[in-house]
Amino acid sequence: MVDKLPLKKKKPLSIKQIEKELRNYDGNMTAVAKHFGVTRQAISKRVNNSETLRNLTDELKSVLIDKVSNALIENALSGDTTAAIFFLKSQAGWTEKQVVEQKSDNITRIIIEHGNYTD
Repeated sequence: MVDKLPLKKKKPLSIKQIEKELRNYDGNMTAVAKHFGVTRQAISKRVNNSETLRNLTDELKSVLIDKVSNALIENALSGDTTAAIFFLKSQAGWTEKQVVEQKSDNITRIIIEHGNYTD
């Protein structure tokens, strides 16, 4: 019968190790946690307790927002109507206005207008 050896306690992850993997996974803490075989909560706790890691995750989030914004703009400019409308609504204050006109008892006309409305 083989005696069971006690499990070695894992060394705590260093800030440098976590920083490297946060950069590798674009700030995705779930992916970093899976990489190290720990919970997301463990990584989140380490990030929240380190000014260096908090600043890094803020920076990585900003970079990711910029990348997605650029992709949205590229799609809008290449003719993607949905991307163009989303951009104009979120960045230029565009809204939709529905006008319902009753022409007769049997005909209803609905007009949807896009634009920058003040009323």
